[in-house]
Amino acid sequence: MSINEDDVKNDSDNDLGDDFDYQPNAEDNAEDDDVDSLDSTSKSEEVCGVKRIADLMVEDIWNLEFRTEDEACQFYNAYSCWHGFVMRKDDVVRDNQGRIISRQLVCNKEGWRNMRYLDMDDRSREARSLTRTKCPARLRVKLDYGCGRWKVSCFVESHNHDLTPPQFAHLVPANRRLTVSDRVQVENLHNFGVKSCHIMGYIAFQKGGYRHAGFTRKDLYNHIDRYRRAKVKNGDANAAINYLIGKSNNDPLFFGKYTFTSDERLEHIFWADGQSIIDYHCFGDIVAFDSTYKKNKYNKPLVIFSGCNHHGQTAIFGSGLLSDETTETYKWLLETFVEAMGGKSPKAVITDGDLAMRDAIKNVLPDATHRLCGWHLQRNACENIKNPNFLRDFKGLIYDNNDQSDFDRRWTAILDKHNLVGSTWMEKTYETREMWSHCFLRDKFFGYIRTTSQCEGINSLIRFYVNRKNTLIEFMHNLDRALKEYRNNELIADFKSQCSEPVMITSLEVYERSASCYFTRNIFKEIRNEIQRAGALNITVLSTTLDKVEFSVTALGDPAKD
Repeated sequence: MSINEDDVKNDSDNDLGDDFDYQPNAEDNAEDDDVDSLDSTSKSEEVCGVKRIADLMVEDIWNLEFRTEDEACQFYNAYSCWHGFVMRKDDVVRDNQGRIISRQLVCNKEGWRNMRYLDMDDRSREARSLTRTKCPARLRVKLDYGCGRWKVSCFVESHNHDLTPPQFAHLVPANRRLTVSDRVQVENLHNFGVKSCHIMGYIAFQKGGYRHAGFTRKDLYNHIDRYRRAKVKNGDANAAINYLIGKSNNDPLFFGKYTFTSDERLEHIFWADGQSIIDYHCFGDIVAFDSTYKKNKYNKPLVIFSGCNHHGQTAIFGSGLLSDETTETYKWLLETFVEAMGGKSPKAVITDGDLAMRDAIKNVLPDATHRLCGWHLQRNACENIKNPNFLRDFKGLIYDNNDQSDFDRRWTAILDKHNLVGSTWMEKTYETREMWSHCFLRDKFFGYIRTTSQCEGINSLIRFYVNRKNTLIEFMHNLDRALKEYRNNELIADFKSQCSEPVMITSLEVYERSASCYFTRNIFKEIRNEIQRAGALNITVLSTTLDKVEFSVTALGDPAKD
């Protein structure tokens, strides 16, 4: 939805109170706080001789006096709100010192629209609806030098148009405004990634309905549009660079790097805060990354480097926004990543199989084991070999703990079984078998990571914070909020691990209790599963000598399996 800043312009002069009580010839010490809301049911009552606006007659208004010009404006604004029209300040008269001595206030439908605005031939959009009817209603006040008060010198009550019914009063532009608290709340919700339509619904619910919100959906969109543009006043790229500079000033370990194109446009950008760098040095032996996420205004591919922490949770090591997905671009990204991490390269890398990414890894990380994501491989198998029975057999080749000779035997059997001899996709997949089959990779450490599914999980989380309308700086801010959510999850897991003890449930309690002292709760659950499986084994001692004990281990209920 395109929003123009000039679509709604609220006159700050009309930002006045809602309701006042007035008494003709009121004394200087009259109470200023006798104010009721427009919804009051006691408008027709007379309290202490002071008449309500709803009860003022024409002769009462002619006899009104005000202490200041602003007080007169406030009165007529409240009067107009109550009677269903909008006040507008009109002409003034000044004395020799430039002081205002006379002010005219009119209905906003006074006058006519200038014809030159109606006869424009090069109009880019449809003309706004006509609102002027040359309405005669007005109030003029004049300063009386004798008593120093402002007195009514002219008052015309009648209008030449229908007045606004009460149910439409909240839609009149002069009655609409975002209060300071509204602005703060809207900006905070927007910064947190809440959609504008949901912000409007939330505030309307909070205030008891749309008529009580104080502004319309378009007012909200205009405010958010102005707020977003104010943040990138000197350009989105400059705002992003200033964001990196600001982060580095507050975080001595923060790393940020960016490049420009030949025409001085921002090309690539990479950043990692101090905590991400510390996490990498603790958990960065295995790194997963892909570039499938492009949800930003410029459709730049986002690459997030991630791994697993001591709870088996996702840890983010750094982020990059790239101009394209070529080999040279990925080489720059990987070189920058290693630079940010103090020259430490990962021992293993998991990606989705992108060829440009694969070539870049060979050049920049030649000693790292490169594993292709098993999930992406299965998806490609579904697209290229449309046979569910094949997929089941193929998954066994990916994950089963077999030796290499057994792999070749099973591969040949699958080709014959599913009539895939000569398949181009199968031949290309076989050439890369050392990058995806567990039997070729089982002597390498990958921890919990065998796919880039955690990258997909990161993308799913980010969707709650960002959208395609986000500017670059908004995207970076929102990505930082997603990062904080991951770190909060780690903090909660740390708390559970340090402030509680698990219940021992296996028959090998000594081993179980020892493991509970060394591992976090999430990892301990995995260790306990191993202990349970070990407890279910049958162990038979076959022979014993001075330096050797021979025994047989069989699975419970399956003596043939040892």
